Amino acid sequence: RQPINLRRAIISRFGDSLRANSAVIADVLVRDLGKPLRDTDDELRRTLGHLEAALTLKDRETIEPGATISYQPHGVVAIVTPWNNPVAIPVGKFAAALLLGNGVVWKPAIQADSISRRLLALLRESGVPDDLIQLVNGGPAEVAELVAHGQVNAVSLTGSERAGRAVAAICRSAGKPLQAELGGNNALLVMADADIQGQVASWVRMAFGFAGQRCTAIRRFVVERAVLEHFE
Repeated sequence: RQPINLRRAIISRFGDSLRANSAVIADVLVRDLGKPLRDTDDELRRTLGHLEAALTLKDRETIEPGATISYQPHGVVAIVTPWNNPVAIPVGKFAAALLLGNGVVWKPAIQADSISRRLLALLRESGVPDDLIQLVNGGPAEVAELVAHGQVNAVSLTGSERAGRAVAAICRSAGKPLQAELGGNNALLVMADADIQGQVASWVRMAFGFAGQRCTAIRRFVVERAVLEHFE
């Protein structure tokens, strides 16, 4: 019910807290999840990028003289997030949801319990009311119960294809909006004029960074026949 400028100020303060606590957040990611330190820097950059994107959202937008779009919150949004990027992905989800006037129930991966609680504390220190975002723990059974709950109005999930199918079935049955980001099978196209020698190091990192545990990881190469021998 608060004006969007107040919500925007709170989310902006949260961004300042993330910057001020970046070393502590990096330490938790390394200690609890085994994330290489170089990858924590990348995740924090992505996190702040998601926050900046959320801060550009508007609840009213004039598309032409006399024509205005008004965006209405869903109500309560359930978000389900994974362990591989346990800061950037949830922040991108709940920052946008809160800024546009929704309440949030957040179910992080079990492995990310410590970092999730730390983020929640920073959110509340930044001015988000205690009851506006709640954290719940558990596995698939708890996710199903959360998604099916009568007071949950919309769902955002990042996880496996199996989890996505299960949640989609519940949302379809209940008529709830669902945004799902699932695993990928990404291909990198190598054309005849590619600078193979100059790019190979970045390709290896794209395939094996963080042990390949990313939906954006390169899983296969599609190579133009003319350079196949050089590529091999």
